[in-house]
Amino acid sequence: MTINDRIKDIRRSTGLSQTDFAERLGTTRGVITNLEGEKTTPNEPFIKLICREFNIDEHWLRTGEGEMRQKLTRNQEIAEFMGVLPHDHDDTLTMEKQRLKHLKRDRKKNGRGRITVPGLFFIPAPM
Repeated sequence: MTINDRIKDIRRSTGLSQTDFAERLGTTRGVITNLEGEKTTPNEPFIKLICREFNIDEHWLRTGEGEMRQKLTRNQEIAEFMGVLPHDHDDTLTMEKQRLKHLKRDRKKNGRGRITVPGLFFIPAPM
């Protein structure tokens, strides 16, 4: 089983369509189709994004060894239940940059003109 197969397993286990899965990851259905069809392989930030978004064990995703889902700490379980997301600004910024890069590329490819994005801001994490 390849990493691409495991990504497909993740999507199926969540009950999401390729379109909904792509939206959760800030990408397009075409990217997911290509990954699942093994036409492309995921890059490092995308692997980390999948793991973070769906609580997937990164070692399992890369190798198939161990359990699919990460075991949550008590605080993580409470945060997930309450709908609180941890603040990791560096990763969030990286994900937003990647998402914008894909949007710009798709806009250019589809001839839909220029994309403008209002300034991004982040709420500081408690210290």
